[in-house]
Amino acid sequence: MKDRLIVVHSKEHVYDALDVARELHAPVMLQSYENAVFSVGIPYLKSIQLSAAKRFDDVNFTFIFDCQDDAGAVLAALRQGCTHIRFSGKPEAFKKLSDIAEAQKATLINRPFEALDLLYHQDPRLMCRAWLKPLAARAA
Repeated sequence: MKDRLIVVHSKEHVYDALDVARELHAPVMLQSYENAVFSVGIPYLKSIQLSAAKRFDDVNFTFIFDCQDDAGAVLAALRQGCTHIRFSGKPEAFKKLSDIAEAQKATLINRPFEALDLLYHQDPRLMCRAWLKPLAARAA
């Protein structure tokens, strides 16, 4: 099974996904929605991540900042302490940015994931439960 993640569009989505992960004792990867680092900004997303880490300190989760193909956004995310960043730019740029990220103990990601995008679902908790159940079984 490929790694799976949940694309989140709000603090509520983050909390819903982590609540369900807690109930199921499942690890979870969350990713900011496309353009979030540009529309709401890295500091706002980082504040959601930190708030979630405090509230759900018993849940194994990763928050991925999607910087698309923008190398400048990757560098900005690194400056603000982001540890998991998605970059879909050219391979040469990925290699250079990955070296910079590694030096800062961060991970740059470009591999594909199966994704559940919560934007399109009226009941995010129900969708998260169905999405995370196979991961909970693997973690048990």
